[in-house]
Amino acid sequence: PTHFSHMSHPTFPISHLFILPQTVLAELTKILLERIPLNLRGEILHHAANFEHRMQEGQKPIFHLEGFIARFMAVYKRALQNSF
Repeated sequence: PTHFSHMSHPTFPISHLFILPQTVLAELTKILLERIPLNLRGEILHHAANFEHRMQEGQKPIFHLEGFIARFMAVYKRALQNSF
């Protein structure tokens, strides 16, 4: 997807599956870490931990999941632009 708005809608059905949002975030992070360059993994783990902490303190975990996805996309886009 070229824009975050294309990604936001698929996260809403996840909230109705009765899966803990922390589990979704952990699995998503694990999958993403397997597919990105080594030099980005530390930054992505930092953001995942930050959003997990926010998720535990907040009332709407879906916003934090979407926030993590948006942050990942921004970090990855920046890394791709800097590589060229």
